[in-house]
Amino acid sequence: MSKVFNLVGRPFPTDHQIITDDSELMTKLKKISDLVEIKSDINEAKKAIGALELSFKNTEKVASIFMFEDHIVNDSLLAFAFVQYAKAFNRSTGRKSLSGEVKKIFSNSELLEIHEYIIRMRNTVFAHRESDHNKYHVMCVYYNNNDKVRLQTDSNVKRVLLAMSLKEYLPSFREVFCHVIDYLEEETHLLCRNIENNLLDEQKSLISNNPNFHYIQER
Repeated sequence: MSKVFNLVGRPFPTDHQIITDDSELMTKLKKISDLVEIKSDINEAKKAIGALELSFKNTEKVASIFMFEDHIVNDSLLAFAFVQYAKAFNRSTGRKSLSGEVKKIFSNSELLEIHEYIIRMRNTVFAHRESDHNKYHVMCVYYNNNDKVRLQTDSNVKRVLLAMSLKEYLPSFREVFCHVIDYLEEETHLLCRNIENNLLDEQKSLISNNPNFHYIQER
């Protein structure tokens, strides 16, 4: 376990005054953390799309496992993918949002259109109740022998099999996720290099003199 930990380094000493007094550095470090967290979320969304594609390739097996309620599993995977992805573009006080960088990320109009569709589906179908999907229409029966009307609520809600209806677009969703992941990796790389190249001598000294650090010679 310790060998794995040493390979990824030690936590940056953000609790030391030499670091905390440098507001610009602290801002950059926070942004890096946010970008890595966002990338992790979107990577999970990409995995969910992969699992959904695998489910469709093994329809009979999946249906038998889940007692022919496989549409619930498939729709849940799609919902998870869309919600995980959309979190990156929600305005939140908890971490950085990519909402102000949409035009920078999506210079390709086709990818932008798919991105906007995913966000719209998240907002109107999965997170809120604004679409016409899965709504129930109250049924009624008229009895002419006593001139009475009875309302019926035993019928099922007519459900849209969302994942199935969007099956052909799954590769496009994955393409958007991969595109954003590439963007995040590039932004993270640039920020890391910027910090590394601009550390003050006293900040480097703090890191090098920390007894918890293991020294590795760069190849």
